[in-house]
Amino acid sequence: MGLSSEGRRNYSKMDYVREELEFPGRLFARSPLWLVIDVTGKAIKKTITVVLRLYHYRKHKCTMPRISKRY
Repeated sequence: MGLSSEGRRNYSKMDYVREELEFPGRLFARSPLWLVIDVTGKAIKKTITVVLRLYHYRKHKCTMPRISKRY
C-alpha cells in the first residue's frame, strides 16, 4: 500500500487515517482462512517461533493441537 505523495499530504486528516486502518480489516475479511498473529508486546524471537511453528504444521499437514485460531 505505502504512502504516495498524496497520502503523505493527507495523513493528518482523520478520514484518511481511518480508511487506511480499515483496509487490512476488509482484506482479511475476504480471506477468512488467513491466520492473524497478535504481535502486541511480543519480542521478535517469540513471533518468529510462532510463525515457524505454523509453517511447519501447514507444510506437514499436521493438526494444530496446541495452537488456537488467533495467535
